[in-house]
Amino acid sequence: MTRLIEFYIIITYLIAELKFVIIFWERWLPCIRRVKAVESLSGVCRTAVLLNYLHMFYTYVLISQKDNNFYVGSTSDLRRRIKDHNAGMTKSIKHRRPFKLAFYEAYNSREEASNREKFLKSSDGKKDIRKRLLTI
Repeated sequence: MTRLIEFYIIITYLIAELKFVIIFWERWLPCIRRVKAVESLSGVCRTAVLLNYLHMFYTYVLISQKDNNFYVGSTSDLRRRIKDHNAGMTKSIKHRRPFKLAFYEAYNSREEASNREKFLKSSDGKKDIRKRLLTI
């Protein structure tokens, strides 16, 4: 029975490592700096922490190529969201298509991305966006 439990633990560990390797290729590069803080951890614990870091949330600014106004939003899947906007899936800005991505910012939590989105939609945030767009 103990060998069966040991075997189960080893298999679980290997599956976790395999999932890590798959996600590594998809999302690793933007996360290298944050991962260095976890290098002292080992095994399944390290894998769990790394997988948590690899799930990013984004705040983005799109520019309408029709009227040159911008749109601010947040998402966990930036590519899909931009495709949705350009396909007209968002009713409120559908008439302003097509859009071009001006810039985006990546965050570790949905709350951070949402707070940044709220700031960028405020008057000070809009001033900040205009300054950034002038330097691009």
